[in-house]
Amino acid sequence: KKHFLILALILLVAAFLRFYALNEYPPGLYPDEAVNATDALRALKEGDLKVYYSNNNGREGLFINLLAVFFSLFGASILVLRLVPALIGFFTVLSSYFLGKTLINRKFGLIFSAFFAVSYWHLNFSRIGFRAILMPLILNLTFIFLFKGIKNLNLNWECFQKLKSAFSKEKTFKNFLSQLKIYFNESKCFHFILAGLIYGMGFYTYIAYRISPVIILTFFFFVFISVFREKQKQEKLFFKNSITSFKQLFAPTVLFVLSALLSSSFILYFFISQPDSLASRQNDNSISVFDPNNNQGNLILTVGKTFLITLGQFYVKGDQNWRHNLPSQTVINPIEAVFFTFGLLISMFIFAVLVLNLFKLRFKNKYLGFIYKLEDKGRVLILLSTFIVWFFIMLSPAFLTVEGLPHALRSLGSINALYFFASLSVYYLLSIKYQSQKYKVVNYFNKVNKVFVTVVFIFSFFLTGFSYFVVWGKSLEAMHAFEKRLVNIGRYLKENDNTQLIRYVVVNLDSKKINTGYPVSLETIRFLNFDNQYKPVYLLPEDLYNKNKFDPKSTFEIILQKPDPELVQYLKGQYGLKEQRINYTNQYDGTDFIVLR
Repeated sequence: KKHFLILALILLVAAFLRFYALNEYPPGLYPDEAVNATDALRALKEGDLKVYYSNNNGREGLFINLLAVFFSLFGASILVLRLVPALIGFFTVLSSYFLGKTLINRKFGLIFSAFFAVSYWHLNFSRIGFRAILMPLILNLTFIFLFKGIKNLNLNWECFQKLKSAFSKEKTFKNFLSQLKIYFNESKCFHFILAGLIYGMGFYTYIAYRISPVIILTFFFFVFISVFREKQKQEKLFFKNSITSFKQLFAPTVLFVLSALLSSSFILYFFISQPDSLASRQNDNSISVFDPNNNQGNLILTVGKTFLITLGQFYVKGDQNWRHNLPSQTVINPIEAVFFTFGLLISMFIFAVLVLNLFKLRFKNKYLGFIYKLEDKGRVLILLSTFIVWFFIMLSPAFLTVEGLPHALRSLGSINALYFFASLSVYYLLSIKYQSQKYKVVNYFNKVNKVFVTVVFIFSFFLTGFSYFVVWGKSLEAMHAFEKRLVNIGRYLKENDNTQLIRYVVVNLDSKKINTGYPVSLETIRFLNFDNQYKPVYLLPEDLYNKNKFDPKSTFEIILQKPDPELVQYLKGQYGLKEQRINYTNQYDGTDFIVLR
């Protein structure tokens, strides 16, 4: 009951932070969020959900299709748009518990999920309509089943035969379900099928996910090393043991790969048929460190610099983009940084000890007690190698670029590994046992650690909530970062939807043009007026001089996306228009706009 109540409390905290005032924070709707929503609405209208949407430099389709499903169920609004990432964020917290429980035990699962629940970094992206929030959830679910599959390294060469018997046509449906249940519990290969199916879905999420196969390769490589090492203990026959280890891993690996290929086949086929889409994010202004214009002929020095800046987001200077972070703070709080650093350094040390032991360089096994009471060196080797590679490889989408560093969005895939190492530190702290026969008072130190950890998480919860909802959420910078003015314009147009006049919206906020022919900045206004009976007329600034697009003889009003005094004076002088400033707040905060009639 105690365990269940702690988990329930963690999930309650996660839900509160992710769902509270979801319609108000973030205070606006950034065009990149809005274009996801408008593409989802168009897909619904046309009955054509896509695996890849070409707008806005190209985006994988899973998140947009989820938006389409929710819009069809609950209607299109900013609240429903934000509900999707909030739910994804909440289930990521829940999945963290099950991953931690699978990796070590229930206590570790509680610690792991608690870090996610109170994380400012994860909270921020759980409330924004960006598709990257799917990555941590997909990776969590994938490795839950992968680590279940290698539990005790009890892999089975006869996996194919067991799978065949489970699907035998001779059995009745009831017997089939019974057999399948037995197979699911006894055969670890079924976990590899589920892991593969889930992992393949990740390629429909975000471009940074494409580097994740390196983590999978690391995982299977060290599983092979661990199986081989156990066989070498029994009989030192290198060639024979290599073949036997390969046979043991062949079925699980093939089933994982085939399952992953099956679930990702639609987007793989799309990229094969349209290879230019693979590089659609790479425009004329390249941000890659491999571009000679960006590395000035010294690639190693440039990568070293970008790596240190990216790593510095945890210690020195966080992402300065107000959409990604509160710029005055690092992406994780100082306490999390201390736990993470200790866990990472100790894990790298233990990993090095285990690797050296493979080469007959012996160290004392007591260091393994940091993670396992059991002397399961093989499992520790797999666990640490996977998460060490996971952390650094999922940072690479950020440090292999030179733009906007440090970049909390591009490095979001590393958050699972970061909190894994932080959780190891807390787990170790809670596992320390003080004993003294002479002084009984020393035993109370066991409880001190629990109190300390509890206080740390409570502090992190209040710090995250205060930083997000009070400091960041109320700031003018956050309103401007999420284009609150565009939301106010969209709100005005929706509330004044009528046939008495033509309403022109001048799209003069520069941004990348999409396949509608207009800049992506228009999508915020377009989304909020998608279902209007009498839609506004959207004009580029040059269209004001085109009589085929702009009719000055009609009854009309003009709204500019952003202030332009020269254009306003021209329109007032040319057509005798009057100016009205619309402000939805009681003060000038840069979110007001001008209507010309």
